[in-house]
Amino acid sequence: MPDQEELVLRAGPCGGSVPDAALQRDVLDLLAAHPLGLRRADLRSALARAYAERLPPAELAVLDTRIGHGLARLKTAGDVVHDDRRQRYRLRPRTPGTPAGDLPAPPVRDLPGLDDAEQDELF
Repeated sequence: MPDQEELVLRAGPCGGSVPDAALQRDVLDLLAAHPLGLRRADLRSALARAYAERLPPAELAVLDTRIGHGLARLKTAGDVVHDDRRQRYRLRPRTPGTPAGDLPAPPVRDLPGLDDAEQDELF
């Protein structure tokens, strides 16, 4: 998973806007690091923390809207899928033979780097 410093570096010059392409790359990176998916609020929270020092308050206020637009574009492009049952966004599986929109079974509940409380939150 990209750390906050890596995400901040993509944000560009201090006070500057984050280009849509960079924001979408950061969303994809965060989703890649969370195979079970993330809720939109979790994406917003992670990106807001990463960009807090780089963006002016006015841009932070519209970050959720920009994330929503970015997710819509990524869904249209087929990179991201929304799991309605779990209310999470995930990367679309790219394995051969997987029909479009068919999500693979969730991994066994033993994720390295997560304690039991974090795993309970995911499941």
